[in-house]
Amino acid sequence: MTFIALQIRHDKGPSIREGIEKSPGWVLLPDLHPEALLAYDIETFKQSYKHVHMIMGFPPCKAFSMAAVSHYWDGFIPKNEKAVHYLEIAYGMADRFMAMNKEIVWYMENPRGVLRKMIEKDRPNFPKRVAITQCTYDEEHTPSLRQKPTMIWTNLKNPQFRPPCGRGAKCHVNAPAGSATGSQGQWGLAKSALPLPLQLEFINFAEQEWLKWMAKATFH
Repeated sequence: MTFIALQIRHDKGPSIREGIEKSPGWVLLPDLHPEALLAYDIETFKQSYKHVHMIMGFPPCKAFSMAAVSHYWDGFIPKNEKAVHYLEIAYGMADRFMAMNKEIVWYMENPRGVLRKMIEKDRPNFPKRVAITQCTYDEEHTPSLRQKPTMIWTNLKNPQFRPPCGRGAKCHVNAPAGSATGSQGQWGLAKSALPLPLQLEFINFAEQEWLKWMAKATFH
């Protein structure tokens, strides 16, 4: 069987492409840009991608990260048009994901920041977030070059992601505010890249869910 994945991302945003390439039986559709997502109404998006097995969504993180709070937000109130537009993309993504057929596995990922509170306030029926730290998936560096606390929303029931590390843990370098270490010391693709083990976990969870669903469908 061939599994089909779609990711919704900016050109320089996070990606699961490497994970897909290392996962036998999986293919990745051309990326859908977040701006293009809004061109679909909910029903059209649902029908256009009803054949996929997994959707990975990356709302723009620029306006939602902790470092950007004071520039883009006054509490929950957007300060500028960019904040309004980025929120429109995030909510548009959430609404379209919720409308998908239940067997399609989806994830929405964003760094820890203000989006988690806005989702809870304005989309109370959206699945509860799962907190991880990407350092626990960084197997290339010991310690990891960054902690990167991250929020994941998914329609999977109780996904077993690796537990997040705590403050002062030795799995990542210390990165106080204003320093050149951690995510604040990285730029471009390196700053947004997902560790390969995390990519593979997204894919493996989705595949296992589909295999369980197909087994039930065959039995009945």
